[in-house]
Amino acid sequence: MVVTGLVVKTAPEMLKEVFAAIENLNKVSITRIMNGNKILVIIDLENKDEEAAVSEEIKQIKGVISISFAYHHVES
Repeated sequence: MVVTGLVVKTAPEMLKEVFAAIENLNKVSITRIMNGNKILVIIDLENKDEEAAVSEEIKQIKGVISISFAYHHVES
């Protein structure tokens, strides 16, 4: 199992759209919004390949400026 915390920085005017797009992803939880343009996201997946795929999917959402890893834990 891989648990990752991400900070997703958005264009402020796109926050609602990015929030909705992330909310629709499987095994992704939104925990809070910070500073009006950052979304704290928790990803809980089976392996690192899935984690990389979901992270890339989030990066491609219109309005996402960047993602930063805040937490990463791998359990076998």
